Amino acid sequence: MLLKSIVEATMFLLFINGTTAKKNKTTPWPPVVKTSRKAFHRSVYEESGNLGYYSFSNIRYGRITNRFTAPAQLCTSIFRSCHRGNPSISRPTTSDDSVNDNPKCSQAIPHWKIENINKHEKKRENTSINSLIHIPLNEVEDCLFLDIMVPRKTWDQTHIHAKVKLAPVLVWIHGGGFTSGDKSLHKDPSPLLARGIELHKGGMIVVSINYRLGLFGFLSGDYGVISNAGLLDQRMALGWVQSYINKFGGDRSRVTVIGEGAGAGSIMHHLTAPNISSHFFPNLQPSSRRHREFPFRSAILQSPTFLPLIPSQSENTRAKVLAMASKISGRQIKSIKKLRKLPYDVLYAVNIAIVNNSSYGTFTFGPAVDHVKGAKSYVPDFPLRRLRAGIMAKDVAILLGRRKNEGNLSKTKHIASDSGFKAHLARTFPTVAKHHIDYMSEKIYPKSDYDSFDHGEVNRSADALADLFVNCNVKYLLKYFRTSYGYFLDMASISQDQLLKRALFSDGGPYLDGFNTSFIFQNLQKKLIRFSTFIWSGTDTVDLKRYHEKSEVLLVTDEGLGGYIQDPNVKNRCHYWAEASYGGTSRGWS
Repeated sequence: MLLKSIVEATMFLLFINGTTAKKNKTTPWPPVVKTSRKAFHRSVYEESGNLGYYSFSNIRYGRITNRFTAPAQLCTSIFRSCHRGNPSISRPTTSDDSVNDNPKCSQAIPHWKIENINKHEKKRENTSINSLIHIPLNEVEDCLFLDIMVPRKTWDQTHIHAKVKLAPVLVWIHGGGFTSGDKSLHKDPSPLLARGIELHKGGMIVVSINYRLGLFGFLSGDYGVISNAGLLDQRMALGWVQSYINKFGGDRSRVTVIGEGAGAGSIMHHLTAPNISSHFFPNLQPSSRRHREFPFRSAILQSPTFLPLIPSQSENTRAKVLAMASKISGRQIKSIKKLRKLPYDVLYAVNIAIVNNSSYGTFTFGPAVDHVKGAKSYVPDFPLRRLRAGIMAKDVAILLGRRKNEGNLSKTKHIASDSGFKAHLARTFPTVAKHHIDYMSEKIYPKSDYDSFDHGEVNRSADALADLFVNCNVKYLLKYFRTSYGYFLDMASISQDQLLKRALFSDGGPYLDGFNTSFIFQNLQKKLIRFSTFIWSGTDTVDLKRYHEKSEVLLVTDEGLGGYIQDPNVKNRCHYWAEASYGGTSRGWS
């Protein structure tokens, strides 16, 4: 035992020396953080403009020991090796803390998001065990890593000056339709970190996480799988932040999660999830904290997007997965047990094929009501219904944003008639009975409400899916959370993708789509940071008006922040989507 301790200490000293030997006098020694007896995390010093920060990359927060199950907690014992589990699972080929690689979870994109659709469809339709798609080396199953960025000033204040308070933390959950995306921010984070120091003298710490996607993270519809594994990955990452962020200078009591699209949709599910962390992660948080400690105190959600998957739809997807796995592998795969044993390249091809064939505007995979209900379910019901029933993390403060035309993503020129509208709904809900589709067409979104000379059917379909995917989520979150704030984006110059990300990391960059949007992004960035940093210091400090005062939201246009307007999202149609039983009862969708 003594020998092991000596060896461990020697390796730690050599590691630090190797990290800092080549640094000159003007560059600070990048710190190394120890989070357990086996985990040392090396940083790299980055400098951009007048800001220097430490980047801790590829920190492992969990392990994948089997497919379609909850993540396993880190193995911290130095006396025995960790159980690796299923040998078919693909794992990173480099060390966990390598700063040269960026492990990401398996990616897939629907055909309707690919520019050259025909080329990709032809490639994937002919997929076989002998002609599998090339898999990038950094796309693996065991992909549960996170990055942490700490401004040098924040590090010095929290580690050298003991009386300085720990810094607030911003956790980024990426979007991508639950089938693509990763923790890499793709842009220089220094503008965000610099603005954080400008608005809060202690600065702020930014965390970005990976989570399993597509088939690997959101397969459901079978008693043999743990549904919503990707959400459980996120929950484990948030638990890791609670346990260790103080070692990096972060205050675990001032954590804000932020996301756009699927990232925001994920946050909505966490807000309405039951407290079952003790079942999946019994040692997730420090033992000194009370049992019902929520992993974040505030949240920023831009366009929380997801398709409510009814149980019959999940079962239908599972059947498609097994059929595609049989086709690609060349042998009968009739159970989850057999699916788990397939080589990674086969499952990767199955994921690509299933997601590629998604109906227009959808991604096939995503959060679903757990097939196994009861005390062990992380998603026991649809979020709109849980919000309406008052079952959510009521003490969390939320800032919600949405665009004027959320349904543009779902627009397709192939919808030119009432029958086309119904067909689009039927493709979106392939297992829903015809009379429900007819009811939506005749009562909820009647043809008479849309001008046939102005792309009426296309707009009709876009409205229906926008309400279901985004608008009603925003409406109910603002309505039922007691500390809620909202903003409305009416900007012709902004594309649908990654708007929040551009605003968050805005550096006053170039024109976009012919408009000078830099000042708009910077003003919105200021609002976001002030909310995440000062939300519990009072409304005046946050500089936002509460939604419940007059049901008003902040208007953001191409000309800037335009004051407050009455929420344009007040629609009675959301009542239908919230009341729909989604196949949950005998009177509901079948």
